[in-house]
Amino acid sequence: MNLQMDENREMDRIAEYAKRIAYNLYLDGSDVAEWLTAWAIDWMSTDGIVFQIAATREFGATLSGYVASEAQKRGISLSADFSTEQAILREIQNGNGINHPVTLYRGTDHNEHNALESWTTSREIAEFYVSRNGGGQVIEETFQPEQILGTYQQGIGLECAMEVIVIH
Repeated sequence: MNLQMDENREMDRIAEYAKRIAYNLYLDGSDVAEWLTAWAIDWMSTDGIVFQIAATREFGATLSGYVASEAQKRGISLSADFSTEQAILREIQNGNGINHPVTLYRGTDHNEHNALESWTTSREIAEFYVSRNGGGQVIEETFQPEQILGTYQQGIGLECAMEVIVIH
């Protein structure tokens, strides 16, 4: 299996979704698009770390030791005001349309969870990530609706990976 990602299309989808979120929250659409695409490209970017911290506050998710360490290295205060990011996360979750438990898969080589994690609806895609990363395991887990932040169908997450963002 080889995931064929059209990066421009994926980033355009996220930017378009970000504009709708920004409109609903009375925020600048280009700022929200920049934050969400930076997070989508690299979950350990500064924006990605900020959204991880915001998820701990908004949803009671657990911040991994690794993310906390990276935040400290980059001078990101864990006690800073992330109310805008929390509002964005809340808006994403409110629009996800999930109303039943969902079984998802994750290809990973570590056991520590992050506050927000990428999972997929496809076991085959999870297996692809395990082989691409040189080993690990495929985890299957069923999540309740309140544990789902957003889905690729709504515009948050990569369509080519059938990505679902989970609150852990």
